[in-house]
Order: sequence, then structure tokens, then C-alpha cells
Amino acid sequence: VHLQIEWDLRFIRDFLSDLAGPFTLIRYDMRGGGLSDRDVPPFRFEELVDDFGELVDQLGLKKFPLMTLGGFAAPIAIGYAARHPERVERLVMHSSYAKGTLLGDPEQRRVVADYTLNFGFPIFKFVDHPGVDIEQQRAMYDLHERAASHAVQAGSTR
Repeated sequence: VHLQIEWDLRFIRDFLSDLAGPFTLIRYDMRGGGLSDRDVPPFRFEELVDDFGELVDQLGLKKFPLMTLGGFAAPIAIGYAARHPERVERLVMHSSYAKGTLLGDPEQRRVVADYTLNFGFPIFKFVDHPGVDIEQQRAMYDLHERAASHAVQAGSTR
């Protein structure tokens, strides 16, 4: 997700500030999304886990809690935690899934991937949560659209 756009939205900025509290909050930009290069060749899941591991190493993190917010982040975090259980103090996942193949049969997953490739990830088009006002819902949709190409949203892989 694009960090500057998030920070410009008060409800997200407040959430992130409350989440961090007195701690250091590190946000990760997956290849192809947010502030990372947008023009990326197709990639494999394992490469995303490797990317995250390289960031952790570069930051010199020895042991840390890992939290995910949203669909695509949890499998990457699970993959990293499985490879490096000695480094992940705790794993917290929100609004996500552990195994994408359980999200539907192959035909359903293909239809969602095709839709996403053409129109963007559908969840933010159909959100109607009583605790979130319509302007926040629209802001989240706009953020998602600006954060990654439809190919990346669709989980472009080799």
C-alpha cells in the first residue's frame, strides 16, 4: 500500500500511530506496489518471501513481532516465519488467509484473478461496513487502486 497516501488519510494515520505506540513500526512495500517500482516482471511467491527476508536482514532485525494487514501479506509472513521461526517473536494476521487454494475452487480463483486483472481487486468495490463511513470506503478503494497495478493485485506469477 502506498505509504504517503495512507499517511494523508487521517483515519489510517491515527490507526498506525495508535498501533505503533512507543514502538518502531516498519512498513513493508512488496515489489510492484506502493512506493516500490511499479513495472515489475512476473514473480513467484518464493521471491516475495526472499524480498521480505532481505529487508529484515538489511534492517538488522534479530527477533521481532510480525503483523499483517490484508490479504496478500499473510502468506508472505507465514512463509518467512516458517523459514525463520527463531526470528519471528509472534505472528499476527488481520483480514487475510493462510492458504489461497482454500479461497475457492480453481474456477472461482481464476474468475477472481481475471476480474482483478481487468478491473482491480473487487473487495474495495463491494465493501459496505456499518462502522466505516462511505468516504473512508471510497478512500480505501482509491488507495488500493493507486497502490498497485491490476496485474500485481491479481497476484501476477510465473
